[in-house]
Amino acid sequence: SGQFPNPGNKGYAGMYVENHALLNVGNPSSEVNTFHDLQNGIVAKKSNIQVRNSIFSHMEQTTVPFGYPLASSGNGILVTQGSLHQYGLGDDVSSSPVTFSNCTNGIRASLASIYIYDNRMQDVLYGVRSTSNVPRPYRIENNNIRASEAGIALHQLSQAPGGASIADNTITINGNPAGVGIKLGGIPYATHKGGVVKNNAVYVRNAAKGIEMNQTNELTVSNNTVYLQGGSNYVGIQANGGYKNAVLCNNVVGSLQAQSTSGGPEATDFINIRAYQSMNSPENEWGCNLMMGSGIGMEFSGASELSDIRGNKFQELNFGLQIG
Repeated sequence: SGQFPNPGNKGYAGMYVENHALLNVGNPSSEVNTFHDLQNGIVAKKSNIQVRNSIFSHMEQTTVPFGYPLASSGNGILVTQGSLHQYGLGDDVSSSPVTFSNCTNGIRASLASIYIYDNRMQDVLYGVRSTSNVPRPYRIENNNIRASEAGIALHQLSQAPGGASIADNTITINGNPAGVGIKLGGIPYATHKGGVVKNNAVYVRNAAKGIEMNQTNELTVSNNTVYLQGGSNYVGIQANGGYKNAVLCNNVVGSLQAQSTSGGPEATDFINIRAYQSMNSPENEWGCNLMMGSGIGMEFSGASELSDIRGNKFQELNFGLQIG
Protein backbone atom coordinates (compact mmCIF):
# COMPACT_ATOMS: atom_id res chain seq x y z
CA SER A 1 0.00 0.00 0.00
CA GLY A 2 1.08 3.59 -0.54
CA GLN A 3 3.03 2.84 -3.74
CA PHE A 4 2.52 5.16 -6.67
CA PRO A 5 1.66 4.24 -9.29
CA ASN A 6 -0.26 1.32 -7.85
CA PRO A 7 1.60 -1.88 -8.86
CA GLY A 8 -1.53 -4.01 -8.82
CA ASN A 9 -2.02 -7.02 -6.60
CA LYS A 10 1.70 -7.40 -5.81
CA GLY A 11 4.23 -4.87 -4.58
CA TYR A 12 6.81 -3.73 -7.14
CA ALA A 13 9.81 -4.69 -4.97
CA GLY A 14 10.63 -5.69 -1.45
CA MET A 15 13.62 -3.34 -1.67
CA TYR A 16 14.54 -0.69 -4.25
CA VAL A 17 18.07 0.76 -4.28
CA GLU A 18 19.49 3.51 -6.50
CA ASN A 19 22.89 5.26 -6.53
CA HIS A 20 24.35 3.50 -3.48
CA ALA A 21 28.13 3.11 -3.35
CA LEU A 22 27.81 0.01 -1.15
CA LEU A 23 24.80 -1.58 0.52
CA ASN A 24 24.78 -4.80 2.54
CA VAL A 25 21.54 -6.77 2.65
CA GLY A 26 21.39 -9.58 5.20
CA ASN A 27 23.68 -10.69 7.97
CA PRO A 28 24.88 -14.32 8.29
CA SER A 29 24.50 -14.15 12.08
CA SER A 30 20.93 -12.83 11.97
CA GLU A 31 17.60 -14.32 10.93
CA VAL A 32 17.01 -15.03 7.24
CA ASN A 33 15.43 -12.27 5.15
CA THR A 34 12.42 -13.51 3.17
CA PHE A 35 11.16 -11.86 -0.02
CA HIS A 36 7.89 -13.51 -1.05
CA ASP A 37 5.06 -13.01 -3.53
CA LEU A 38 6.22 -9.71 -5.08
CA GLN A 39 6.86 -8.49 -8.60
CA ASN A 40 10.58 -8.34 -7.67
CA GLY A 41 12.53 -9.15 -4.54
CA ILE A 42 15.39 -6.62 -4.72
CA VAL A 43 15.82 -4.02 -7.48
CA ALA A 44 19.17 -2.21 -7.61
CA LYS A 45 20.05 0.53 -10.11
CA LYS A 46 23.50 2.11 -10.38
CA SER A 47 24.43 0.57 -7.04
CA ASN A 48 26.85 -1.92 -5.56
CA ILE A 49 25.09 -4.37 -3.29
CA GLN A 50 25.98 -7.48 -1.31
CA VAL A 51 23.19 -9.91 -0.48
CA ARG A 52 23.50 -12.65 2.13
CA ASN A 53 21.18 -14.82 4.20
CA SER A 54 18.13 -14.03 2.05
CA ILE A 55 15.46 -16.18 0.39
CA PHE A 56 13.34 -15.25 -2.64
CA SER A 57 10.13 -17.00 -3.67
CA HIS A 58 7.08 -16.51 -5.91
CA MET A 59 8.37 -13.69 -8.14
CA GLU A 60 6.46 -14.27 -11.36
CA GLN A 61 6.60 -12.12 -14.46
CA THR A 62 3.65 -9.76 -14.92
CA THR A 63 2.98 -6.33 -16.43
CA VAL A 64 4.67 -3.46 -14.57
CA PRO A 65 2.62 -0.25 -14.66
CA PHE A 66 4.18 2.79 -16.33
CA GLY A 67 6.16 4.98 -13.97
CA TYR A 68 8.44 2.51 -12.22
CA PRO A 69 12.22 2.87 -12.72
CA LEU A 70 12.75 -0.55 -14.32
CA ALA A 71 9.88 -2.12 -16.22
CA SER A 72 10.75 -5.68 -15.28
CA SER A 73 9.14 -8.24 -13.00
CA GLY A 74 9.52 -11.84 -11.94
CA ASN A 75 13.06 -11.35 -10.60
CA GLY A 76 14.38 -12.51 -7.27
CA ILE A 77 17.17 -9.94 -7.67
CA LEU A 78 17.36 -7.41 -10.52
CA VAL A 79 20.50 -5.29 -10.88
CA THR A 80 21.57 -2.85 -13.59
CA GLN A 81 24.64 -0.63 -13.99
CA GLY A 82 26.39 -1.63 -10.81
CA SER A 83 27.56 -4.81 -9.12
CA LEU A 84 26.07 -7.68 -7.19
CA HIS A 85 27.83 -9.99 -4.75
CA GLN A 86 25.28 -12.60 -3.74
CA TYR A 87 25.91 -15.49 -1.34
CA GLY A 88 23.31 -18.22 -0.94
CA LEU A 89 22.73 -20.68 1.86
CA GLY A 90 24.58 -23.61 0.29
CA ASP A 91 24.08 -25.88 -2.72
CA ASP A 92 23.68 -29.24 -0.96
CA VAL A 93 20.27 -30.62 -1.96
CA SER A 94 20.13 -32.77 1.18
CA SER A 95 20.72 -30.00 3.73
CA SER A 96 20.73 -26.50 2.22
CA PRO A 97 17.57 -24.35 2.00
CA VAL A 98 16.37 -23.26 -1.43
CA THR A 99 17.42 -19.65 -2.01
CA PHE A 100 15.33 -18.95 -5.13
CA SER A 101 12.08 -20.73 -5.94
CA ASN A 102 9.16 -20.17 -8.30
CA CYS A 103 10.74 -17.11 -9.93
CA THR A 104 10.82 -16.22 -13.61
CA ASN A 105 14.47 -15.22 -13.10
CA GLY A 106 16.38 -16.04 -9.96
CA ILE A 107 18.91 -13.30 -10.71
CA ARG A 108 18.79 -10.93 -13.66
CA ALA A 109 21.54 -8.42 -14.45
CA SER A 110 22.24 -5.82 -17.11
CA LEU A 111 25.50 -3.88 -17.54
CA ALA A 112 26.53 -5.17 -14.12
CA SER A 113 29.35 -7.14 -12.53
CA ILE A 114 27.98 -10.27 -10.88
CA TYR A 115 29.39 -12.69 -8.32
CA ILE A 116 26.90 -15.46 -7.52
CA TYR A 117 27.80 -18.25 -5.07
CA ASP A 118 26.35 -21.18 -3.16
CA ASN A 119 22.67 -21.18 -4.10
CA ARG A 120 19.94 -23.68 -4.58
CA MET A 121 17.46 -22.53 -7.23
CA GLN A 122 14.43 -24.53 -8.27
CA ASP A 123 11.24 -24.02 -10.28
CA VAL A 124 12.78 -21.06 -12.11
CA LEU A 125 12.60 -20.22 -15.80
CA TYR A 126 16.18 -18.86 -15.69
CA GLY A 127 18.56 -19.29 -12.79
CA VAL A 128 21.05 -16.53 -13.61
CA ARG A 129 20.53 -14.26 -16.61
CA SER A 130 22.95 -11.45 -17.53
CA THR A 131 23.73 -9.18 -20.49
CA SER A 132 26.48 -6.60 -20.86
CA ASN A 133 27.98 -4.77 -23.85
CA VAL A 134 30.85 -3.33 -21.79
CA PRO A 135 33.58 -5.30 -19.97
CA ARG A 136 32.08 -6.63 -16.75
CA PRO A 137 33.50 -9.45 -14.62
CA TYR A 138 31.37 -12.42 -13.68
CA ARG A 139 31.78 -15.40 -11.40
CA ILE A 140 28.92 -17.89 -11.06
CA GLU A 141 30.11 -20.76 -8.89
CA ASN A 142 28.89 -23.60 -6.66
CA ASN A 143 25.19 -23.31 -7.41
CA ASN A 144 22.58 -26.04 -7.83
CA ILE A 145 19.99 -24.86 -10.36
CA ARG A 146 16.84 -26.57 -11.62
CA ALA A 147 15.41 -24.50 -14.46
CA SER A 148 13.20 -24.91 -17.53
CA GLU A 149 14.59 -22.33 -20.01
CA ALA A 150 18.25 -21.99 -18.99
CA GLY A 151 20.21 -22.56 -15.83
CA ILE A 152 22.70 -19.84 -16.72
CA ALA A 153 22.26 -17.50 -19.71
CA LEU A 154 25.13 -15.07 -20.18
CA HIS A 155 25.70 -12.57 -22.99
CA GLN A 156 29.03 -10.76 -22.57
CA LEU A 157 29.31 -8.66 -25.71
CA SER A 158 32.81 -7.32 -25.08
CA GLN A 159 35.94 -9.04 -23.84
CA ALA A 160 35.32 -10.60 -20.43
CA PRO A 161 37.87 -9.47 -17.81
CA GLY A 162 40.35 -12.01 -16.49
CA GLY A 163 38.93 -14.46 -13.99
CA ALA A 164 35.45 -14.49 -15.52
CA SER A 165 34.09 -17.99 -14.90
CA ILE A 166 31.09 -20.28 -14.66
CA ALA A 167 32.37 -23.12 -12.50
CA ASP A 168 31.41 -26.01 -10.21
CA ASN A 169 27.66 -25.69 -10.75
CA THR A 170 25.09 -28.48 -10.98
CA ILE A 171 22.32 -27.67 -13.44
CA THR A 172 19.22 -29.66 -14.36
CA ILE A 173 17.05 -28.77 -17.37
CA ASN A 174 13.87 -30.79 -17.60
CA GLY A 175 10.99 -31.13 -20.05
CA ASN A 176 11.46 -28.08 -22.28
CA PRO A 177 12.36 -28.90 -25.93
CA ALA A 178 14.23 -25.57 -26.13
CA GLY A 179 15.86 -25.73 -22.69
CA VAL A 180 19.63 -25.22 -22.30
CA GLY A 181 21.81 -25.83 -19.26
CA ILE A 182 24.44 -23.12 -19.84
CA LYS A 183 23.86 -20.67 -22.66
CA LEU A 184 26.44 -18.14 -23.79
CA GLY A 185 25.80 -15.56 -26.49
CA GLY A 186 22.65 -15.73 -28.53
CA ILE A 187 22.14 -12.10 -29.46
CA PRO A 188 22.08 -11.67 -33.28
CA TYR A 189 25.17 -10.08 -34.83
CA ALA A 190 26.99 -9.89 -31.51
CA THR A 191 29.60 -12.14 -29.95
CA HIS A 192 30.36 -13.35 -26.45
CA LYS A 193 34.09 -12.96 -25.78
CA GLY A 194 36.32 -14.74 -23.32
CA GLY A 195 35.74 -16.45 -20.02
CA VAL A 196 35.86 -20.03 -18.72
CA VAL A 197 33.13 -22.65 -18.28
CA LYS A 198 34.59 -25.47 -16.19
CA ASN A 199 33.80 -28.31 -13.80
CA ASN A 200 30.03 -28.08 -14.21
CA ALA A 201 27.59 -31.01 -14.20
CA VAL A 202 24.61 -30.51 -16.52
CA TYR A 203 21.64 -32.91 -16.60
CA VAL A 204 19.58 -32.54 -19.80
CA ARG A 205 16.26 -34.35 -19.45
CA ASN A 206 14.20 -34.22 -22.64
CA ALA A 207 15.52 -30.74 -23.38
CA ALA A 208 17.70 -29.24 -26.11
CA LYS A 209 21.33 -28.71 -25.09
CA GLY A 210 23.75 -29.01 -22.24
CA ILE A 211 26.16 -26.17 -23.07
CA GLU A 212 25.50 -23.78 -25.96
CA MET A 213 28.24 -21.51 -27.32
CA ASN A 214 26.41 -19.16 -29.66
CA GLN A 215 28.71 -16.67 -31.43
CA THR A 216 31.44 -17.04 -28.81
CA ASN A 217 35.09 -16.16 -29.29
CA GLU A 218 38.07 -17.24 -27.18
CA LEU A 219 35.93 -19.10 -24.65
CA THR A 220 37.30 -22.13 -22.82
CA VAL A 221 34.88 -24.96 -22.00
CA SER A 222 36.68 -27.63 -20.00
CA ASN A 223 36.17 -30.52 -17.60
CA ASN A 224 32.38 -30.37 -17.69
CA THR A 225 30.09 -33.41 -17.69
CA VAL A 226 26.81 -33.36 -19.61
CA TYR A 227 24.30 -36.16 -19.07
CA LEU A 228 21.80 -36.59 -21.92
CA GLN A 229 18.86 -38.33 -20.27
CA GLY A 230 15.87 -39.27 -22.41
CA GLY A 231 15.42 -39.68 -26.14
CA SER A 232 14.54 -36.17 -27.31
CA ASN A 233 17.67 -34.24 -26.43
CA TYR A 234 19.60 -32.59 -29.23
CA VAL A 235 23.26 -31.97 -28.33
CA GLY A 236 25.59 -32.08 -25.35
CA ILE A 237 27.99 -29.23 -26.19
CA GLN A 238 27.45 -27.02 -29.24
CA ALA A 239 29.54 -24.28 -30.87
CA ASN A 240 27.38 -22.24 -33.23
CA GLY A 241 29.41 -19.51 -34.93
CA GLY A 242 32.36 -17.74 -33.39
CA TYR A 243 35.97 -18.90 -33.43
CA LYS A 244 39.11 -19.65 -31.40
CA ASN A 245 37.24 -21.45 -28.62
CA ALA A 246 38.70 -24.39 -26.72
CA VAL A 247 36.50 -27.39 -25.86
CA LEU A 248 38.74 -29.60 -23.74
CA CYS A 249 38.46 -32.69 -21.54
CA ASN A 250 34.67 -32.72 -21.25
CA ASN A 251 32.43 -35.77 -20.88
CA VAL A 252 29.09 -36.15 -22.65
CA VAL A 253 27.20 -39.27 -21.60
CA GLY A 254 23.99 -40.27 -23.40
CA SER A 255 21.44 -43.02 -22.91
CA LEU A 256 22.29 -45.16 -25.92
CA GLN A 257 24.36 -47.65 -23.97
CA ALA A 258 21.43 -48.20 -21.62
CA GLN A 259 19.11 -48.95 -24.54
CA SER A 260 21.25 -51.09 -26.80
CA THR A 261 24.84 -52.21 -26.56
CA SER A 262 24.95 -52.77 -30.33
CA GLY A 263 23.33 -49.57 -31.62
CA GLY A 264 20.47 -51.69 -32.99
CA PRO A 265 16.73 -51.00 -33.37
CA GLU A 266 16.34 -49.90 -29.78
CA ALA A 267 18.67 -46.99 -30.54
CA THR A 268 16.70 -45.39 -33.37
CA ASP A 269 15.42 -42.55 -31.17
CA PHE A 270 19.01 -41.58 -30.43
CA ILE A 271 20.36 -41.38 -33.99
CA ASN A 272 20.11 -37.58 -34.19
CA ILE A 273 21.51 -36.83 -30.74
CA ARG A 274 24.98 -35.31 -30.91
CA ALA A 275 27.47 -35.33 -28.08
CA TYR A 276 29.43 -32.42 -29.62
CA GLN A 277 28.45 -30.21 -32.55
CA SER A 278 30.25 -27.45 -34.44
CA MET A 279 28.22 -25.28 -36.82
CA ASN A 280 30.07 -22.61 -38.83
CA SER A 281 32.60 -22.27 -36.03
CA PRO A 282 36.21 -22.41 -37.31
CA GLU A 283 39.60 -22.36 -35.58
CA ASN A 284 38.36 -24.14 -32.47
CA GLU A 285 40.26 -26.72 -30.46
CA TRP A 286 38.46 -29.98 -29.64
CA GLY A 287 40.63 -32.24 -27.52
CA CYS A 288 40.64 -34.78 -24.71
CA ASN A 289 36.83 -35.09 -24.79
CA LEU A 290 34.84 -38.25 -24.06
CA MET A 291 31.58 -39.06 -25.80
CA MET A 292 29.49 -42.14 -25.23
CA GLY A 293 25.92 -43.28 -25.70
CA SER A 294 24.75 -40.78 -28.34
CA GLY A 295 23.79 -41.19 -31.99
CA ILE A 296 26.68 -39.04 -33.27
CA GLY A 297 29.87 -38.42 -31.35
CA MET A 298 31.14 -35.26 -33.07
CA GLU A 299 29.49 -33.43 -35.94
CA PHE A 300 31.09 -30.60 -37.95
CA SER A 301 28.99 -28.69 -40.45
CA GLY A 302 29.54 -25.45 -42.30
CA ALA A 303 32.79 -23.52 -41.93
CA SER A 304 35.09 -25.54 -39.68
CA GLU A 305 38.47 -24.79 -41.19
CA LEU A 306 41.56 -24.90 -39.00
CA SER A 307 39.74 -26.88 -36.33
CA ASP A 308 42.13 -28.87 -34.16
CA ILE A 309 40.55 -32.25 -33.34
CA ARG A 310 42.77 -34.60 -31.40
CA GLY A 311 42.90 -36.99 -28.46
CA ASN A 312 39.15 -37.53 -28.13
CA LYS A 313 37.54 -40.80 -27.05
CA PHE A 314 34.53 -42.19 -28.97
CA GLN A 315 32.56 -44.93 -27.23
CA GLU A 316 29.18 -46.66 -27.84
CA LEU A 317 27.98 -44.43 -30.66
CA ASN A 318 26.10 -45.00 -33.91
CA PHE A 319 28.55 -42.68 -35.71
CA GLY A 320 31.79 -41.45 -34.25
CA LEU A 321 32.79 -38.43 -36.36
CA GLN A 322 30.55 -36.83 -38.98
CA ILE A 323 31.83 -34.02 -41.22
CA GLY A 324 29.61 -32.13 -43.64
